[in-house]
This record gives sequence, C-alpha cells and structure tokens, in this order.
Amino acid sequence: IIKNYKTKYQLGSICVIGLLMGARGTIPKFLSNFWSSTGLNKEVLPELAVTTLKGSIAILRNHLYKI
Repeated sequence: IIKNYKTKYQLGSICVIGLLMGARGTIPKFLSNFWSSTGLNKEVLPELAVTTLKGSIAILRNHLYKI
C-alpha cells in the first residue's frame, strides 16, 4: 500500500499505521493516545465509533438474514 500511495501522490516518504476500533464502537486507549500524539481533532473519535458500530450491525444483519 505504501508503494501505491507514494506513486499515486508523488510522495517521498510515508508511514501506514493500522488503527483498531472495537466492533461495538469502543475506542481503545492506544487509539486515543495516538490521536492525541498526532494532534488530530478528538471530536472525530465519537463519530468514528458510531460509524464502526453501524458497520458491525450491518455485517451482523447480513449474516442473520442471509438467504
């Protein structure tokens, strides 16, 4: 993925970091710490948690009602 983005956006050096959110929309401490250490807006985290929970519910629904 790094090579792809470096080529696509003509970047010199980048780092890809995987961030984990719980399936129930939980925000692990390390994600909160990472968010703070990079200076990202913490107001986005609750929105990400809700989006994660909605995605988990959609996956569950698809499994329960699969025909």
